[in-house]
Amino acid sequence: AWKGMHPMQFDASSDHFCASVPLPRGTSQVEFQIIFEGDWARRFCPESKELHSAPVGPVDIHGLNWTVATPQGCRLLCVLWDPKGMRRLAVDYPT
Repeated sequence: AWKGMHPMQFDASSDHFCASVPLPRGTSQVEFQIIFEGDWARRFCPESKELHSAPVGPVDIHGLNWTVATPQGCRLLCVLWDPKGMRRLAVDYPT
């Protein structure tokens, strides 16, 4: 898993924010939260540990993370975040 923060960039073509995160070799699972402007007291996380749980935040909650399995050999994870309206989070594994 990665350590530290990876800034999200706004992608006007998709109207989402995106962070591309290099993954160490052998990574099979990743956990993360979205931290607003570097402030740990304002983070977005899943509502619960249930699969496909709705995003909540900004909140000051520790321990509720999105958890995604990464395909074997995957070296890059792209996190797509739409903070508007219902808020949506998606991940992609570019080849």
